[in-house]
Amino acid sequence: MVLMIPMAFPIYRREMGSHMYSASAYFIAATASNICVNMFYPFLVSLLTFWFYQYPISSFDGFLMFLLVQATGGLAGLCFGQVIGSFVTTEYAALMTLLQSLTIYYMGSGMMVNAATANWFGTFL
Repeated sequence: MVLMIPMAFPIYRREMGSHMYSASAYFIAATASNICVNMFYPFLVSLLTFWFYQYPISSFDGFLMFLLVQATGGLAGLCFGQVIGSFVTTEYAALMTLLQSLTIYYMGSGMMVNAATANWFGTFL
């Protein structure tokens, strides 16, 4: 999703110039068309990993709840990539922005710094 909008930007600009539809319709259509493809991955991961984790609730209802959590994370990532892709116009800038935002998220989750040795920005996160 990060690269989809910068790569389709010339087409988007041409069609926005012809006033065929609005920008919100373009983004809703782009998200809806990618949900079917991008929801296959959380379904596959849930199907392969749920039974191996041996959760206390290992029924079909528990699997559906696990799948819902995975699908929600997948949809959030889809929308996050689309937002980053809409801010920039080149593929390189989109990838660099994504990597920089992931670094900030990793710092906030404690993956890159320990809270005791973090600087003021890591402590703030």
